[in-house]
Amino acid sequence: MLKDVKASIRKRVRVSPMLAATAMFLVGAVNADAGQPYFMGLGCPLGGGDSAAYGVSADGSAVVGECAGRAFRWTRSDGMISLTTINRTVATGVSSDGTAAAGYAYFGDYRAFRWTQDGGAAYLENPQVWDSTFTGGISGDGSTVVGTGYRNNLNHPPEAFRWTQSTGVEGLGLVPGSVGSFALGTSADGSVVVGYAERDTNQSDVEAFRWTEADGMVGLGYLPTGVQSFARGVSADGSTVVGASFVPASGQQAFRWTQDQGMVGLGHLPAGIYNEASGVSADGSVIVGYEITAAAGDQAFRWTAGDGLRRLQDVLKDDFDIQPTGWKLTHATAVSMDGLTFVGYGFNPAGGQEAWVAHVPEPTTLGLIVSVAIILVRRQRL
Repeated sequence: MLKDVKASIRKRVRVSPMLAATAMFLVGAVNADAGQPYFMGLGCPLGGGDSAAYGVSADGSAVVGECAGRAFRWTRSDGMISLTTINRTVATGVSSDGTAAAGYAYFGDYRAFRWTQDGGAAYLENPQVWDSTFTGGISGDGSTVVGTGYRNNLNHPPEAFRWTQSTGVEGLGLVPGSVGSFALGTSADGSVVVGYAERDTNQSDVEAFRWTEADGMVGLGYLPTGVQSFARGVSADGSTVVGASFVPASGQQAFRWTQDQGMVGLGHLPAGIYNEASGVSADGSVIVGYEITAAAGDQAFRWTAGDGLRRLQDVLKDDFDIQPTGWKLTHATAVSMDGLTFVGYGFNPAGGQEAWVAHVPEPTTLGLIVSVAIILVRRQRL
């Protein structure tokens, strides 16, 4: 779209050199600050096969996920690197600056690990206490990892945990009346943890929770007439929780929860029958996830208060002229803190599952460029 605006200015308006230079300077300055919009498939250079992205840094510069059974970290400068030396690993989250990540390995049991750029990957649990652990997310500063574990020799149910360097793995307990808990996300400073509690052992009755040190694990309830819910993500300050709730009359629906408004459904895409939210920006204003539609199957979505729920592929194409030709974006799994970079996975033009990243400029970027064009046109007419 930026290229089209520049071309339109050149073709349709004859302007003075000074005005033209001013316009191009402003466009260039905006681009330098916000970055050019882009879409990119990340491939799977660690061995070929499928890939998927599950986490993104605060500014969108680092992405983590799984490629051919190997946890990865991707940046535009370094490309994709493996975080471990073993197979059957997944990276589930990345710190704000991209220098730390959380993930888990699977070899009969799950083992959670934390990776740092300086120290590599290290397992988290004390094997004398925890028999099996896997991660849900990592705090923005990289100091806190959350996930789920099983205590050994105690016949305990699955329990949400929080790990720090000083405390190690600490269980967060259960929602009163529940029989298990799973942590899937944490706030930027690690003080708020979200996930879901099991009301029975076969996960047919689950409830989203929000944990803080002051209040412990508190159930968030359900959408009106809903019977199940789970939380997948939380904003940087811990005030906005996203996930999904099952409503018998209308199917599973993505939600946004705040202390003031409680749990509010995000609606559905046209012909949508099932959706869930998986990621949220720092201020809670941008939410991503996926929807199963009757006509087109899985579809990645973006939600904002102004636009509501929209297919992400339409947002990229219609609003930013980003056209991933031949792609089908099925799942948006995370969004950067500024709400401008999206990651997930889908089907590439060859039909294989592939991780992707998409970046859009700030709304003020396009507004400023259009304003410059309008000013030039008006000046030319005078």
